[in-house]
Amino acid sequence: MRALTGNLDVPGGELLHGFHSAIVSESELELHDSLSDQQKAKQLGSDTYPAFTYRGTAALREPTKRVWGHEYANIVSGSYMANPTSVFRAMADGNPYPVKAFISLGNNTVMSFANMQLIVRALMNQDLVVAFEHIMTPTAQLADFVLPGDSWLERPALSDGFGWTSIFRTSEQVNAPQGECRNVFDLWKGLADRMGLGDHFPWSNVAELLDHRVARLGKTFDELARESPVNMERLRYKKYETAGFATPSGKVELHSSILEALGFDPLPYFRDAPANPAEFPLTVFTGVREPEYFQTGQRHIASLRTRNPEPQAFLNAEDAGHYGLEDGDWAEVSTEQGSCTAKISIRDMPKGLVRIPHGWWKPETKQGADHLSSAWIHADAQICPDSSDYLDREQGIPHFRGMACSIRKLSTANSFGSTIETGLS
Repeated sequence: MRALTGNLDVPGGELLHGFHSAIVSESELELHDSLSDQQKAKQLGSDTYPAFTYRGTAALREPTKRVWGHEYANIVSGSYMANPTSVFRAMADGNPYPVKAFISLGNNTVMSFANMQLIVRALMNQDLVVAFEHIMTPTAQLADFVLPGDSWLERPALSDGFGWTSIFRTSEQVNAPQGECRNVFDLWKGLADRMGLGDHFPWSNVAELLDHRVARLGKTFDELARESPVNMERLRYKKYETAGFATPSGKVELHSSILEALGFDPLPYFRDAPANPAEFPLTVFTGVREPEYFQTGQRHIASLRTRNPEPQAFLNAEDAGHYGLEDGDWAEVSTEQGSCTAKISIRDMPKGLVRIPHGWWKPETKQGADHLSSAWIHADAQICPDSSDYLDREQGIPHFRGMACSIRKLSTANSFGSTIETGLS
């Protein structure tokens, strides 16, 4: 729509920023050229879900070099990544080849993707699991090593809008990291040195790396932060009039030549959800974030839990009456994938639709694989399937809406009856 209405790279429209000419971008740091074509071809999921993998983005190498100056322009964070579901399946079952070590970095992996049952099985099949974390998340509870990470107030940083803009913002360190907490740079630097890859990481600490990134400005990172915490170049509009667009044709491709060459529909299309089986007459959607929490985090903060102490399932008053549910009742919501429990909250919802919040676990409850601090009871990730019916055909990313479900009232006594046996089956 933006292209059709002429709202690309014009004042008031979506700007195609490109890269800041005087600041080293993350694309420059990512060292894609250091991987051989043979290694890139091993990227899990690229055979079936190629979009954003090396295979899927190969046709963009020349266009992005021509327009943006980088052959591997990671202008949308997540480019050149393996498909998550394919990675978890390789970890769990060894197909198409075994994966035997996993590092979870600031990511509660167990609860952050569909098919939590598969993810736990995958982690339990690893020779080494490392979690770089602040607290003992369900993922950290399955790790062999938990490395305490610093917080955003305990490190300097340079933000570039996830690669979407050339507007850079500095974030200064306020406090020294507590205890043994370290910056993640120390982890990668230490591994690189020990694995003979130290030449790719020539900086001794994160401060030196940041100084390197802004050196073309003739300033250190600290000087830049003091003088101009937001840095951007003068905006230029309609750059495509001279360079074209970063596509194989040089034009805005409403009909995608890349998708077509990969064997996919080159135009937008509609896929209906699978029909609801009789035993799952309702439809559930998940993924809604709650204002007190960020993703799966902050459940350990007492003031936030006081405001929002329990997971709540929203549903229509008519549906609630049909299933004998009232506000505050505990209920179990089930899909073909699994079940989770939440307290009922009757809202102005469409009939037949149930809403489940994202990311619920209870840090104060029992830890370990059999319990995962109640993630086996409340987490929405265990009711979200990652079968082909629910995966984006091009990217292999599951959606979290439109899944067939059922709901039943639980007594207080059995509202927390989930077990590891049902969770891992």
